[in-house]
Amino acid sequence: MNTTIKPMSTSAFAVLEQLFLVGPTWDGNVISKQGRDELIEYDYAFRVDGYASLTPKGVELVTRSEIAHKKERR
Repeated sequence: MNTTIKPMSTSAFAVLEQLFLVGPTWDGNVISKQGRDELIEYDYAFRVDGYASLTPKGVELVTRSEIAHKKERR
């Protein structure tokens, strides 16, 4: 899979990190709904039944970033 990295806001990056480290997250606990919506627009995340989660494209983006190393240290 070849993912072109799109520029994203700080809030979108925070939600990307949250969804990777925590997993599917209920809308009431998402750090930023604006950031979540931005990730959905870029196809890095999706929502189902009030929960947000990463798409395969979002997981690939994270694994190429420093976020993946945070999970390894947990």
